[in-house]
Amino acid sequence: MSGSVEYAADGRIGRLTFDNPSRLNAMTLGMWRDLAVVAGRVASDPDVRVLVVTGAGDRAFVSGSDISGFGADRNTEAAADAYGKAVSDGLDALARLEKPTIAVIGGACIGGGLSIAAACDLRLAARNSVFAVPAARIGVGYAPGQVTRLQRLIGPARLRELIYTARKVGAEEAQGWGLLNEVLDPEILHDRVAELATDISGLAPLTQQAAKLASLATEREVPVGTAQEAVDRCFGSEDYREGQAAFREKRPPDFSGR
Repeated sequence: MSGSVEYAADGRIGRLTFDNPSRLNAMTLGMWRDLAVVAGRVASDPDVRVLVVTGAGDRAFVSGSDISGFGADRNTEAAADAYGKAVSDGLDALARLEKPTIAVIGGACIGGGLSIAAACDLRLAARNSVFAVPAARIGVGYAPGQVTRLQRLIGPARLRELIYTARKVGAEEAQGWGLLNEVLDPEILHDRVAELATDISGLAPLTQQAAKLASLATEREVPVGTAQEAVDRCFGSEDYREGQAAFREKRPPDFSGR
């Protein structure tokens, strides 16, 4: 079955691309498994400070799971459990990555694609993007982790509306719900993301890590103690001393992540 999760790093910025354009970047079982693998690569790369997550082409971010593979991949209860674990493992690895993540959404962001977007820290979308959760049209269930992350962004009433009605929502409506940070014309979307990723990658990575872990701790995704340890590391770091020195000397700081 076609489809892959591609990854490349350019200096401090990593780029993860869901590549299955003939099926609007729908996720195969292998792609869900590869998502966790790539997230692990990003986590272990000290040079990469921010991850940009996108879909191949301009027709879709991710159009959900590839339904054509369900007959083989979810044909027994055990197989369905294994598939569900692959999805959860991939989403958890992305959501808990201790580096900033930016979802770049162009076109269709449907079902599992919306779960991937919700697992990222920031979401920027083209004005022509559409969002939906069509689970009720095909009779599948959404795992608690997928529902919880999306509900944190848009609230329970909107979450239930999306699933109960399976209707499509435009980008500006989705932004009004709290799903999107920015909505942009398609021709400037990627330039804006590059600008944002560059800005983020130049700031203190230990501060960003501490903030993300603290946010995840409030959502019970990581222990509070883990988040507090990250905060404590900031105050004993070279970057903390560099930030103060740069302020005194009226120059841009050069953060090392140490």
